[in-house]
Amino acid sequence: MQTELRSDLDDWKKSFRDELSSHLATLVLDQDIYGFAIEPSEDLSSMHFITCVGRESNLKGEVSGSRAWLDRRYCHVEWDGYLPPSDFGGSLERLNAISEKYHNLLIDSDTCEFTEDGNEFRDTWYAEILAVMIELDKNGAFGKIWFKIISFSDFDHPIQKESFTRLNRDRALNDAESLFDIG
Repeated sequence: MQTELRSDLDDWKKSFRDELSSHLATLVLDQDIYGFAIEPSEDLSSMHFITCVGRESNLKGEVSGSRAWLDRRYCHVEWDGYLPPSDFGGSLERLNAISEKYHNLLIDSDTCEFTEDGNEFRDTWYAEILAVMIELDKNGAFGKIWFKIISFSDFDHPIQKESFTRLNRDRALNDAESLFDIG
């Protein structure tokens, strides 16, 4: 990865870490929240992300252990989302700046496909999101939020499974392993 792009991503990471920490400080006060997801965009020409929370109160009426219950508990598309997450103004602005500044490096103008550099950047960006989540989890910033994941609505990427296995423990791993092809 180019040195300047790496530096800009490092600056984004610092901003994202601070904003996620502040965001979580508010979320942990709500005792109904058990789950947290970040959904980063696949599109490098319009980089952004959303955050979602899973609430115990939204599981009422589902049979514990049923497929519907598993989906509602562990699939972020069933949760309350923040579009765009207002607590992340600085990091979203930095992503937009990266997208504009490096557009020609990340996306082939002839084919509108991601370049090799673009694919490497996206994988690195996702890995940096996970690294920040792991750091904050180790520091206790997630409080009683016991399920955490990087997830996607219409896109499959290995970071989803990696985040599931690295951010979660006992209950989540046991309950949801079939949803993430773990086991």
